[in-house]
Amino acid sequence: MAYNRVYQYETSPRKLEPEYEEIKQTYPKKSTARRMSRQEEAKKKRKFQRKVMMYIAICFSALFVISYRHSAIDDTHDMLQKEKAKLALIEKETTQLEANIESSLNLTTIEQEAKEKLRNAETFS
Repeated sequence: MAYNRVYQYETSPRKLEPEYEEIKQTYPKKSTARRMSRQEEAKKKRKFQRKVMMYIAICFSALFVISYRHSAIDDTHDMLQKEKAKLALIEKETTQLEANIESSLNLTTIEQEAKEKLRNAETFS
């Protein structure tokens, strides 16, 4: 086969086809990809914020429970001190009454009181 070697004006040469097939990958549009990544970042940020708020709430409630227990212990301690003071006063009164009873049970004091009552009875009669 002989080729015509004459040049023809206003013609373009034939393009050669490559020996391999190009793999065309489809990528999402940049604006969509950015929007998706921003949405994902926003979701991650909200998730992180929820986690932080949960930890803060747990810490706050733990501190609240500790402070409540401490105030309850203080109230109980105050009540205990008041009761101890009442007990000391009652014990003091008890010892004074016991001393009065012992002194009034003494035979000489009974005899003296009887004589005084007898004299008072004689003076009124």
